[in-house]
Amino acid sequence: MFTTPVSRPFIDTLKALGLPEKKENNIYLVLHVHGDGIRAPKGWNAKIFRNSKNELKLVTTDEAILNRLLKGGPGVAKKEDAPRATPIVTPPLPKHTASTALTDFGMEDCKQPEAQLVIKVDDSGWGFPLGGVMIGATDGSRVETGIIELKYFQEGLFESKEYLDEAAHITVELINKLGATKDNSRVEICPGYINSKSYTAIKYRGYSVEKKEITGLLQDELEKRFFEYVKGLGYESYYDPKQTKSIGKNFNEVIAWIDKDRAERMKLAKSGWKYFKR
Repeated sequence: MFTTPVSRPFIDTLKALGLPEKKENNIYLVLHVHGDGIRAPKGWNAKIFRNSKNELKLVTTDEAILNRLLKGGPGVAKKEDAPRATPIVTPPLPKHTASTALTDFGMEDCKQPEAQLVIKVDDSGWGFPLGGVMIGATDGSRVETGIIELKYFQEGLFESKEYLDEAAHITVELINKLGATKDNSRVEICPGYINSKSYTAIKYRGYSVEKKEITGLLQDELEKRFFEYVKGLGYESYYDPKQTKSIGKNFNEVIAWIDKDRAERMKLAKSGWKYFKR
């Protein structure tokens, strides 16, 4: 008996062999094919089951016979199983390892597929008047962050939107730091504008990536770290624009703080904003 996990397309592959199918009163059985006595012995069969997690598993009485059938050859039926009136003459089969055909159909080495690592990407500070913007990424346990420098949001560079390229560069670096690869990970990224080129950069590198609202560990840790970053600029009352109920009041407090020493504190502001050009 041979067992291995399979994917949904393999059901159609097995059906396409054209072997007799058998119905059974089993809610977990998806497909049951058996030998026709010509291409495969009548005693041979292959079954696909689906478990409660919607995972598919193949069970067959003889892996070698299945391999030959998938390669387009006969399953080498026993003489006594074949109809005597119609002898079958077949050419020699090519040599191959027992798992060659199954490997071709995505079941390499008959191993369970590795669980995918989910990398989440978010940003903080995009709507805050002071400082740059922080990008963060997590694998669910570790959090890595990087800063898009303030200069990208000040006059000159802000208009050219180079901050989008910088965001993409930082995001890719953070994902690499977390040990993610396109083969073992998928990425969920906040759909905010600052991440628009990041999404493209991740997808270009072959990752499965989805725009999705980010909550939980990453958002909480990112806001804490950005708060510390803002405190380092000299402002003690950072607010999260996504969370505050008094964004107008909080925004005006930041502007009032800037105006107390405008010549110096405008150096800490996102001066490329239209607001500061009025």
